[in-house]
Amino acid sequence: MSLEKKTKSMNAAKLGVIVRMAIETISITDTVLLNRIRIKRRDNKYGVIFGHIKSREKVTFNVAYNKGNPFMAFKTTRAFFNIHQCDFGIMVYDSVYTDEDLNKLDRSFEVDYGILFVLKVASNRLSLRTLSYNSRRIRASVCPYTNWAPKGRIIKFIPAPYVENNGFFENSNGKAHIILPVFRRDDDYNFFSCGKVVQPTLPDLSLGFSLVTSGSNYNFKGDITALDNDIVCDNHNDINKLYHFGLLEKDSNYMGITKVDKIDVTLINRYKLYSDQIIMIYNKEHLIKMVKHGNNFIKLGTKDISVDPLCIAKLNSNISATLLPTMNDLESLYYSEDLDIFYSTVKGVDLNKKIPLKCLSKVKKDTYRRYDEFYSQAALISVIKSDDKTYTTSPIINETQFTTNLEGFGSYFCRASMKTKAYRENVIKIKKMYFIPDDKFKFDFSDVVLDNKIDSYVGCINSYNIWGYLKDINISSQDQSPISVKDIKVTNKDIIIKDNFVYFKKKYNLTKATVYCNYETVFKTMFTTKQNFKFPQIVNPIENLKTTAPPKTNLTLLNISMLSGIIFIILFAVCIIVITIIIMKRKKRRSKAKKRKRGLIENSLMPSSSLSTGSKLPKLKVKKKKVSKVAKSNYISTSSNSDVTSLSTSKTVNQIKLIIRVSVCPYINWVPKGGMIEYIPDPFVKDNGFFEESNDKTHIILPMFKRGNDEDFFTCGKVIQPTLPDLTIGCYLKDVKKGKPFDSNITALKNELVCNNGKYTNINKLYHFGFMERDSNYMNITKMDKIDASLTNHYKLFSEQIIMMYDKEKINTMVKSKNKFFKIKSKGISEVPLCIAGLNNDINAVLIPTTSSLDSVSYNENLDSYYSFVSEKDMGINMPLKCLSKVENDTYNRYDEFYSKAAVLSVIKSENITNSSSPIIDKTQFTNKIEGFGSYMCQVSNKTKAYREDFIKIKKMYFIPVDNLLVDFQDVVINNKTDSYVHCNKSYETWGNLNTMYIYSQEQSFMTMHVFKYPSENATIKDNIVYIKNKSYQKTLEVYCTYETIFNSVFLTKRNFKFPNLIVPIRKPEVTTSLHDENKMDGLKVIRICGVLFIVLILLCTILTIIIIKKNRKRKERNYLKSCSTLTKKSKSKSKIKNLFKSKSIINRSFSTSSNRPFLKNSKNKQKKI
Repeated sequence: MSLEKKTKSMNAAKLGVIVRMAIETISITDTVLLNRIRIKRRDNKYGVIFGHIKSREKVTFNVAYNKGNPFMAFKTTRAFFNIHQCDFGIMVYDSVYTDEDLNKLDRSFEVDYGILFVLKVASNRLSLRTLSYNSRRIRASVCPYTNWAPKGRIIKFIPAPYVENNGFFENSNGKAHIILPVFRRDDDYNFFSCGKVVQPTLPDLSLGFSLVTSGSNYNFKGDITALDNDIVCDNHNDINKLYHFGLLEKDSNYMGITKVDKIDVTLINRYKLYSDQIIMIYNKEHLIKMVKHGNNFIKLGTKDISVDPLCIAKLNSNISATLLPTMNDLESLYYSEDLDIFYSTVKGVDLNKKIPLKCLSKVKKDTYRRYDEFYSQAALISVIKSDDKTYTTSPIINETQFTTNLEGFGSYFCRASMKTKAYRENVIKIKKMYFIPDDKFKFDFSDVVLDNKIDSYVGCINSYNIWGYLKDINISSQDQSPISVKDIKVTNKDIIIKDNFVYFKKKYNLTKATVYCNYETVFKTMFTTKQNFKFPQIVNPIENLKTTAPPKTNLTLLNISMLSGIIFIILFAVCIIVITIIIMKRKKRRSKAKKRKRGLIENSLMPSSSLSTGSKLPKLKVKKKKVSKVAKSNYISTSSNSDVTSLSTSKTVNQIKLIIRVSVCPYINWVPKGGMIEYIPDPFVKDNGFFEESNDKTHIILPMFKRGNDEDFFTCGKVIQPTLPDLTIGCYLKDVKKGKPFDSNITALKNELVCNNGKYTNINKLYHFGFMERDSNYMNITKMDKIDASLTNHYKLFSEQIIMMYDKEKINTMVKSKNKFFKIKSKGISEVPLCIAGLNNDINAVLIPTTSSLDSVSYNENLDSYYSFVSEKDMGINMPLKCLSKVENDTYNRYDEFYSKAAVLSVIKSENITNSSSPIIDKTQFTNKIEGFGSYMCQVSNKTKAYREDFIKIKKMYFIPVDNLLVDFQDVVINNKTDSYVHCNKSYETWGNLNTMYIYSQEQSFMTMHVFKYPSENATIKDNIVYIKNKSYQKTLEVYCTYETIFNSVFLTKRNFKFPNLIVPIRKPEVTTSLHDENKMDGLKVIRICGVLFIVLILLCTILTIIIIKKNRKRKERNYLKSCSTLTKKSKSKSKIKNLFKSKSIINRSFSTSSNRPFLKNSKNKQKKI
């Protein structure tokens, strides 16, 4: 008994009453209290009992009675710590208060003493009794359970995992005990632990039964089948009066342990049976009678409960079954006889949820589903998603998610591994299981904004694997009647089939089209997908585009444009006709005026009769000049402690012979727990060996070899003791001459690491270690690493490594101790390897940088480069970088670090592999500014002989954003400089180039798509940034930049450009430059456009008319000048000509329609010269 003192108040509210007490320390030699308290203590085979206490004071204690009050008086009641119950915990000592006072739950008390009453056992194990055991005669008994301890929970009992909820309860017992068979477990053959007692200030105490072997056996009833029949004994056929338990032996389950599970036959549809299971049947009424007690203060009726089974039966294990993956049970499965395939439909409520998957056994006539897990213990049965059940490399799926994007649907298989004798392959079938959408379910896909590639056509996925095929397409748009496409088997005039997509050829512009894709499954069910396709208007289409698909247009805007063009042509033709008529009339009028004017001049120049009889003036002829038409050009803008002498190592310099013996070193639990002495394993020893299960990490199994720092001593660790310097623990080594020849070199790409001599081929019965000499690793040290071959996908192999294999079972037998006082059986453990083999070191490998593993790495043959997608969840965090070796056929990635010790492999970010000045990068961060992305490569230094340069290649590795990733950039407030224009980066190094630019305004809901060839009229480039020249007067513009990588993936960036308040020009922008997404142009806008065109035409006609009039006027003046010059030459009288020009009446009459003064002046000057 341990008595403990504390100087603080204790709140025992959990007991149902609050008691404030000064808890004192009372030693066993304290005569003050011992003279007052006399305790009778006796031990028995069932535990410890403390008798009545004789004292003048009142002594009470916290009891664990099933019924009654939490406190009882010690003078009238005994305290138990045995199979019945646990009454230890709190003892209250006071001169005034009795147990009746303390049981008043509505008051608080302050008492003289509080004693913590606990039980201390040196071995931390307490046996309640000894039971006989035989594997064919397992007796039922009772174990303490949760309410065995007092309700105050100062002392607690925690059932063992294999005991918890794995037995039956008697109702009046209140879960103080559980009825179950007591059997021999693999971890301790001589003790069955029911659980542990948790007491303050002490280590946990294991509570249970000691086991002794019994020679008597029970005969089996014979094989039984429980498909329709109840599991009963011949003389006891009332199933409700029986307790059933199922026993699975070590060789009948893949976990390799002995298991006993309760079978609650009262739950008809819930209990499960397993292959090779042994059913033990007990008398229920007899056991309940022994457990039940009539006294309210005692929890258990009979202290010595040990009941033999009524009968033992073994299940018939040759049960024909079909293994199928399921989401919950077999009730929701359907079977197609035509296809011989099972399938299950996924309801809408199960979409976008993580649903666990497990393989169940479908057995005929299994009405109550007792056999649906029949083979689940006989082998490790996993679920894989694959089209080939022999595809062993498919990843195991524990859960799946069926999404609204139709991910997760398809075929699944069951795959069996770690098979035991209970797995009957001859009667087991493995079938495909299809998970498909519920019949007539409609999926709403997210909207798509299209660009100028081939997928600018609307379309549907042609098929989903081999279970769902496109039947027809229905398309509805804002401005056109619905369209239905049914002939979708081959490419025709309406559709294009490419890469499992069916595209509808019809084009749309500035609108939204809704596409319904109707699918039919191979099981004759239907489902539909719905998706909206949004079409922007394409401006500035470029030359040399990668795809030759025509740009998209919106039907409404196209119709308006055509109508406006027709109106413009008509108005222009009318204007030309009107101008032609005017010109013709003017020509006639001018012709008449010429005749009249010529007659007046002739009369004025002939005053005498002599002149009148002269020859007439000739008619003036004007040559008509042909006006050649200039054709318009088309312009397109673009843009360890043992017998040390038994340990020895020997090896020759040329490595032809080598022996390194395996032994044990002390480990962390070699010293007492919680003591003042501490043991710290050497860093080279820690986690670098194997442990025998029952040894509890007291010793570690590993080879002893010369490490170089001390050639004759192998250090296991150091002992830290108070007041003394640290003590080094280890083994001395001595050389021996005999050696062991090497086996032939081995390759472990697909084969297991076993001896080549054919004697030791079971990998699970071997311990493996890998040895490396100094000149085979860049650290220049002798290394020995454990190789845990039980972890198929985790152990690593290295160049120039020597594999040593030891007998696992023999070593474990030497370590395992049956004496509970000693932690190890043999003190002189020294075992030579069964075989030694060198690895085949001529391994072709490609060194590439990675952030995690090689599973996420892809290869592009055209570029001869590797790349990896970076998802959104990996952005913004530090990602470690390391160089791994990609080796062909390395399915389990055992060789991915093959050359990592042969040289120092570093990662650099550089475009040139010879760039030795590039800084070494051990980690990187991919940010939402597109930083960290790009090309990386491996750099090699400190090479050793293990680095095979002839077999190693170094390749570039690109880290690029995952396909269709949208990156949000920070908002930008623009100014009046160059970057006041919206802009995008032209490229990201050499791996990502700008493809398309979308500009979206929230105020006016328009979207413009720019595709550029640099430079162009609408774009300019500066410092790798493309600016759009068009200024905007919107408050905010959203700009989406679409980039295409050299690996044909796409990612987008989004940035908001915020504009300050600008003075908007008075003249509104022309209507034709405004684009409206998803809205129709109404009639009023058409009239406005036509009105503007009409005004422009009137102005054009007016200007053209004025120009023609001015040209006619100049022509008229030249004609008159020529006429006058001709007349004066023919006239021989100067005086008459002078008089003619002096005559005002003639001049005014002849030139009344002209106001060109310079013309008159020039005429006079010419007359003077004449």
